[in-house]
Amino acid sequence: MFNRSRVATAAGALALALGLSACAPAGLPPGVSPEPMPTGADWQGVYQGPYHIYLRLTRAGDHVSGTWRAMGGRSGELWGDLSGNVMKFTWSEQDLKSKGTWSGRGYFVYRLKDNAVPEIRGEWGLGARQSDGSWYAVKRPEVPLEEAEQKLADAESGPGSADDASAQGGCIGASCVGDDRELSEDTP
Repeated sequence: MFNRSRVATAAGALALALGLSACAPAGLPPGVSPEPMPTGADWQGVYQGPYHIYLRLTRAGDHVSGTWRAMGGRSGELWGDLSGNVMKFTWSEQDLKSKGTWSGRGYFVYRLKDNAVPEIRGEWGLGARQSDGSWYAVKRPEVPLEEAEQKLADAESGPGSADDASAQGGCIGASCVGDDRELSEDTP
């Protein structure tokens, strides 16, 4: 026989569960949830950190795509979705010498450090794994998107080698991060 109170209780429990799951986006670790972007901030731009020689992000609405060059002759790309100051993405990377490839997923959280320097921090996972390591990069607003390769390439990549950068007062790879932007173990 049909029991209205059981149906109502089950429907209420389902609605509550669905409502709670909407508060914490799937694929993000505990404690990481979207917040509004800082005033005037934008995901689009060029970033640099201990791993990335450059990471170039372009935005179209709530979607983002990016490319990077990394130490050791690696290049990669990512694509994903934005929700406030959180980016969830899928990535792939290739070793330009050995032709090895990797792919996975990850997230970044955009924030301003105390000195108003934009940075992104997050984690990457290989394959379907949630986390295999952390990623960190500092935004380089003085480097236009179209000039990232030319201005931030390392000695292995040809144009913009270490000698060229030193002569022009530039920096290469992780050396551009600087003492005031050290990577720390705190998470977003």
